[in-house]
Amino acid sequence: MVSQTLDLLKQARSPLVIVGKGIAYAGAHDEMRSFVDTTKIPFLATPMGKGVISDYSDLSAARARSFVL
Repeated sequence: MVSQTLDLLKQARSPLVIVGKGIAYAGAHDEMRSFVDTTKIPFLATPMGKGVISDYSDLSAARARSFVL
């Protein structure tokens, strides 16, 4: 399933990572930061996902939230 997911991401024209409370509750901050940094996929944090990755990151789509959604 992971391989299929990675294949889909490679084919995506405009992928976006949504960072939500599941990442925060699981304590997977480091893993999510590493994933975003490695893949260079822009991300958008939900209100409960705020702080997992800094909104000041170059990959944050927070400033264009309406547009990316």
